[in-house]
Amino acid sequence: ADLSDADFGDATLTGATLVSTIMTGADFSDTSLTNASLQGADMTNAIFKKARLTGANLTEADMPAADLQSADLVNATLSQVNCTGALFTGATMINAVLDGAVMIGVTMTNANLTAADLSGADLTGAKLSNADLTQAVLEDTNLSGATMSSAQLTGTIWENTTCPDGTKSSDHGDTCINNLVP
Repeated sequence: ADLSDADFGDATLTGATLVSTIMTGADFSDTSLTNASLQGADMTNAIFKKARLTGANLTEADMPAADLQSADLVNATLSQVNCTGALFTGATMINAVLDGAVMIGVTMTNANLTAADLSGADLTGAKLSNADLTQAVLEDTNLSGATMSSAQLTGTIWENTTCPDGTKSSDHGDTCINNLVP
């Protein structure tokens, strides 16, 4: 189905199945998509401001330049998602699974990524200032050129991580804590 540019603002789509649906430019602001199935969907330039995507499955979704500011993505699955250049400012992503995600140049300022799994994710040039990465898993994650000023990093797991300065966490005792400046 092609739902490009559709306006779903304030809608309740809890548990919706929109697998492989084309939704480029669609507006999901303040929409409830709790436990929705959005695998493989094309959501390029879609707007999800303050949307509730708790437990949603967005595996292999295409979301470049999507706007997810202040979205609730607690327990959401974004494995292998492409969200290059997307905005996650102030998003809540506690326990989210973002393994293998392509997140080049994303803005995640003030995002809560507590216990999120970012294994194998590419966060090259990401803006993570003031983000909460407490107990986040950054195994095989690429943070080259990422901005991480004032990020909360208590208990963060750094394993074979490419640090913002381009060095490897394995060369620094499995941490990037002293290598956060690109």
